[in-house]
Amino acid sequence: MWCKVVLSMKNKVKDFAYNIFSNMLLISVVQLLAYPLVARNTSMLEYGEILLTMGIVNALIVGFGNAINNIRLIKESIYKEKNVVGDFQVLLCVVSISAFVLMWIVSHVFLNANIYNNFLLATLVSIGIVKTYMAVEYRLNIDYSK
Repeated sequence: MWCKVVLSMKNKVKDFAYNIFSNMLLISVVQLLAYPLVARNTSMLEYGEILLTMGIVNALIVGFGNAINNIRLIKESIYKEKNVVGDFQVLLCVVSISAFVLMWIVSHVFLNANIYNNFLLATLVSIGIVKTYMAVEYRLNIDYSK
């Protein structure tokens, strides 16, 4: 019995460590390599616009993505107790489409982006939200006993 508990905890800690490491690696590459390279090859105004754009994109992804992520985590146990299947895919679609439209409007009004860039930025936000949601889907279905 104790072996299973210890093994389960070991696997959870390992998963936690991988998650932290992968996020730190991504942030480090972006902050220490990508942004400085972009800064060297663009004007101060262009670099500021890039940082503003990425800030807006990240804020929308984190805001919308964490909201549905947390809803899924909280409601999952309630749904399992009641033996009900959640409508999380519908919620994901509604949130992704809403964020797509919001990013389109923000990029058009505040960033003066053309239609092509509006579409790319809005798509980036939607894909980021789906990625955030799929991470919680993975965590809920992972079997730590293996």
